[in-house]
Amino acid sequence: MILTFTEATLGLGLVALLIAYLPTMYTSFSKRETMVTMLEVAPFAASAVTMIERFTAFTILEYLRDLWVAWEVWFTELEESHTTFIPLVFFRSSRADLS
Repeated sequence: MILTFTEATLGLGLVALLIAYLPTMYTSFSKRETMVTMLEVAPFAASAVTMIERFTAFTILEYLRDLWVAWEVWFTELEESHTTFIPLVFFRSSRADLS
């Protein structure tokens, strides 16, 4: 009887931890998708080469420095979140072409 009660308590405790864990994982997933979507709607989103060519043509290469800093921060956050929440690696984008 004591063993059954202990197993039931541990099971409910695990379910509670998983429920509390899901919003945190979704927040990390949402942050990841935000930066990818921002890149898609940017006017230079065709490719990295196209982006550099356009910035060179318009002589606004200073903007690239800010862009690189933003992406360095994003990659750092991505690494931290994906090593902390390993199942997050398997979360696919809601759109197939952004996955």
